[in-house]
Amino acid sequence: MAAKYELVEGKQTGEVAIRLLDPPYEGVIVKVGKVAIHEEEDGASVAFDYDIIKGDPDSEGENFGEVLGSIIVEIIENNTSELLENNDGNDGEDNPSQLDAE
Repeated sequence: MAAKYELVEGKQTGEVAIRLLDPPYEGVIVKVGKVAIHEEEDGASVAFDYDIIKGDPDSEGENFGEVLGSIIVEIIENNTSELLENNDGNDGEDNPSQLDAE
């Protein structure tokens, strides 16, 4: 089970970040960037970018990256069905008819 956390929204930016609620990282706020899942023979691993918004997780003894990684995996697992339901079928390519109309 991942550390306790909550999703918070920046008052000025509206961006979503993660606030950790458990010691030793209690109060640390992190904005996660790109996330990649790599399939391996014995399972999968996750790679991600992040920026510290508030706090100093490097001053603690545990591996912050592992704690944050488990939170990211939990968020993905808990929201996968919602993400798939909200998929509009757009594969990321531009719609040529919209480009011609401009």
